[in-house]
Amino acid sequence: MADLRRNFSLLVIYLLLLFSLEFVHIENQPIFDFEIGFYWVMTAAIVLTLIVPWIRSLSIYSLLALWGGVFIVVSLLFLSRSENEFTKSTLVSFLFVEVAVWVAHQMSQTLDAVEALVRGLANHSYPNRTLSLNGSIQQIDTEFSRSRRHSRPLTLLLVQPEKITGDEQQLAYKELRQDLLQHFANARIGQLIAESARSTDLIIEDEKKGLFLVLCTETEREKSPTLGRRITNNITDKLKSRVKWGTASFPEDALTMDELIKVARGRFE
Repeated sequence: MADLRRNFSLLVIYLLLLFSLEFVHIENQPIFDFEIGFYWVMTAAIVLTLIVPWIRSLSIYSLLALWGGVFIVVSLLFLSRSENEFTKSTLVSFLFVEVAVWVAHQMSQTLDAVEALVRGLANHSYPNRTLSLNGSIQQIDTEFSRSRRHSRPLTLLLVQPEKITGDEQQLAYKELRQDLLQHFANARIGQLIAESARSTDLIIEDEKKGLFLVLCTETEREKSPTLGRRITNNITDKLKSRVKWGTASFPEDALTMDELIKVARGRFE
């Protein structure tokens, strides 16, 4: 948390310093006279570095190269200055953009660390065997290969808990008052799904889409509604949250995981 406070303070101080520079004059001339395009690029660099997942995942060197290139392109296309003034001002603006990217990257790294800490605390509070989608690719491929090789049934049960909303759900809000962060709610839902599923079922969470995927081995699609209703009742009883679910089977409905998810989503109940 100390890192979060420090990096947040550093970001705020940097922005205040940057936006106040144009008010500093020497001999009635501003020290820096930034173009409007500079502010747009710098704002985009900070905001997108903080909120866009694939940009957040880039290394600091890739980020510096990315936003430095964006600034250079914008400078060449849209900023109008004389050659000498353009060279001096562009170099200074470029350096400010790169520093902004570095500060935003530090902030992003700290947020990722806090998010990982919260996820760890959530999983400790609600122990479950839910896997992340990105971390379970090999296991998914193994189950598909086994099903294909031995001609055994394989069914995907797709579960999407709905957000708790409305005045009638105030009891649920009270019961989940310690789960203010979504990670805690997701960990609890993963735990409830595990209670309803078999030990051989693969439970996967797609955090980005708010989905839980239960890959049921040795299960025909006709038998999966029983599990779907059991999971729905369990989550509804414990969390007072409504749940949508759908199923799809390999290879009858689709041949890949992405296609199975699409088919199962289309069968939501």
